[in-house]
Amino acid sequence: MNQTMINEGGNVFKDAQGQPLTQRIKQAEVMPTVQWLESITGLDLTSEKDPRDGNPVKWLGSTGRKADSGDLDLSVDATEMSKDQLTAVLSAWAAKQGVQASQYIKKSGTAVHFLTAIGGNPANGFVQTDFMFSNKPGWTQFVLSSDPRSQYKGALRNIMMNSVAKSMGYKLNQNDGIADRATNKIITDDPNKVAELLLGPGTGIADLYSVEAILQALVNDPNRESKIADFKAHMERSGTPMAESKHWFRRYSDLLQ
Repeated sequence: MNQTMINEGGNVFKDAQGQPLTQRIKQAEVMPTVQWLESITGLDLTSEKDPRDGNPVKWLGSTGRKADSGDLDLSVDATEMSKDQLTAVLSAWAAKQGVQASQYIKKSGTAVHFLTAIGGNPANGFVQTDFMFSNKPGWTQFVLSSDPRSQYKGALRNIMMNSVAKSMGYKLNQNDGIADRATNKIITDDPNKVAELLLGPGTGIADLYSVEAILQALVNDPNRESKIADFKAHMERSGTPMAESKHWFRRYSDLLQ
């Protein structure tokens, strides 16, 4: 499974001594900062909302969903603006400010990294923004999201999905969808169809939102143990063995109260 997308950035911007030029950003600072980014890039990064928490769907991972974030991970539809086009826009902005573009803009893999003044004001300090490009933004936004009601990160949810997929001869491709494990051919990148493929008829995207949701959807599945075997092994290796099933189902029900 491709695990590279959300981890591409790291601390890209450093001074001559190798110290980060960026800081963590408080939750209350995220929206005004992203709105400032919209104003200089022309991108729409806030209008479409996630029904689970009301946050913009283009805010990936923990962006805006926790008390603070190490950086801003934002989704960009590569069919609407390419990496080179965004780099040109940001370079033009840098020229107007009288600063070197190379000090503010970096590229790596599927991302453009931008040294971003918090709230658009350098006096507030800087945060790293990772513009994550995808030809399938709907899939990217889903696979890099996490349910704010869950105690487990989205990365663990993806490991769970891949565990289920592997048991059925498929695999999770973070860039493109669910693929046939033997041929690498993408079967679907529609989360609702992925749910039906992995969990059975009558399920949908909500059943893939979290580890707890997947476990609940599998509660009556005769192949449940084989589907979650790889996930359980991962949890054992990481030193956090998976709890008994009743605990998981009870916790998920409590979260929905």
